[in-house]
Amino acid sequence: MKILYVTSMAIEYNTSANIRNRPLISGLMALGHDVALLSVESQHDASQWEAVASFSSLDRYEIPLREAQARASLKKGDSSSVLYIKKLLGKLFRKLAIYDSRIIYAKDAGTIELGEYYDALISSSDPKSSHRIAETVLKKNRDKVGCWIQYWGDPFASDINLMASFKDRKARREEARLLALSDRVVYTSPMTLDAMKKAFDLPEGKAVFIPTSYAEPRIYPATIHQGYHSLLYTGDYHQDRDIMPLYHAADENKNVRLSIVGNSNIELSERDNIAITKRVPVAQLSKLEEDADVLVCILNKKGTQIPGKAFHYAATNRPILMLYEQSSGPIVDYFEKTGRYVLVPNRKDAIAKTLDRLDTICQKTWEPYTPYSSENAANTFVDIIRTCL
Repeated sequence: MKILYVTSMAIEYNTSANIRNRPLISGLMALGHDVALLSVESQHDASQWEAVASFSSLDRYEIPLREAQARASLKKGDSSSVLYIKKLLGKLFRKLAIYDSRIIYAKDAGTIELGEYYDALISSSDPKSSHRIAETVLKKNRDKVGCWIQYWGDPFASDINLMASFKDRKARREEARLLALSDRVVYTSPMTLDAMKKAFDLPEGKAVFIPTSYAEPRIYPATIHQGYHSLLYTGDYHQDRDIMPLYHAADENKNVRLSIVGNSNIELSERDNIAITKRVPVAQLSKLEEDADVLVCILNKKGTQIPGKAFHYAATNRPILMLYEQSSGPIVDYFEKTGRYVLVPNRKDAIAKTLDRLDTICQKTWEPYTPYSSENAANTFVDIIRTCL
């Protein structure tokens, strides 16, 4: 089977969406399917760009990068003042638009001529401009694509990252339009699937849930106990993902060492037992993960979405501490059935009690959760493709 995988940001960018895309692409390739990539041209000096050797041999279609956007993008060598200005401009853009800045390439995608027939086109968001780029490519090459599968990391109108409520109706109309154009829709949360089916009256069988997959199991050697337990939180944190209960509970427990790695609009001060850093390259992140005794995932304050880390961490043999909100009931029920997570209310007192029993938690044998493997996800995608050919 030949599959065209569309992302507006090239697969080399270190984003949460691409951390989800890469295992699926690898899984499809491992099953013997031919995968080609389509994206906007890579910008190698972009702050999130990292070489990914495993995809270097794949056929690619690239939309030329616009010079103005190349200048405006965040770069590795930008000074702090330049970064501040660029981030401020980006924030202003997001306040006014429902799409990301790469929506400008939806029109440019009309220059893409596919060189062969593809059984399926998979467009993956975020960014959501991926679906608009795919729409344009399909209009130009309708006779060269069998079916269109939209893979939504976050829903559109109910995305917690939409920054202004006045955009909700416009986003909802656009989401309905895109969904109507698709042959199948894949969501990364069973709760989101249920919500979208109700919101848009999707026909039975058109939309499905597939758990985010990991590339391969990560079995780490036992950590050397040094009189304390090390906890690792990775990923962005903000007003919609409350890290403060964990921060305060760890601050008061000198038997733990907490590392917080990710970008945020919240200013946290380091403590003797709490280290705070910005987002780091994947290779460095893997080392931090290996050195940790416990991996921490924090659920969103609201909404039906599940942070990708909840699935990625399941590739390891480390315990996963999942901190949930009062509104997270259905998500908690879903993960509780797996037996793979230590589920704790995201309150300081509840977290403190859990930190006091880390000896018992860490002594238990934890293993990768195989239902989240890339092979399972790829097989499910292939089954979906076959239903619409």
